[in-house]
Amino acid sequence: MLWRKPWLTEIVQVTTLGQPLEVLKTQMAANRQQTMLEAMKTVWSRGGVSGFYQGLIPWVRFLSVRSTLLAVSQSDREGLD
Repeated sequence: MLWRKPWLTEIVQVTTLGQPLEVLKTQMAANRQQTMLEAMKTVWSRGGVSGFYQGLIPWVRFLSVRSTLLAVSQSDREGLD
């Protein structure tokens, strides 16, 4: 069940929603005169669908480490109660 695995939920959120928007945000910040549509066209021209997922692997690594640390701290906290 997805909601019982917070690390999996975070990975799904980042890959489906967060990463493409993050790439667009970065593109628009680097080229302040671009509209969102122009930024989408630029990202698409650079790599198609995969262009919207540039830098995804470092994010997944970060989230998996963070989720592991949260799970360990939660289990430690439950052990103290």
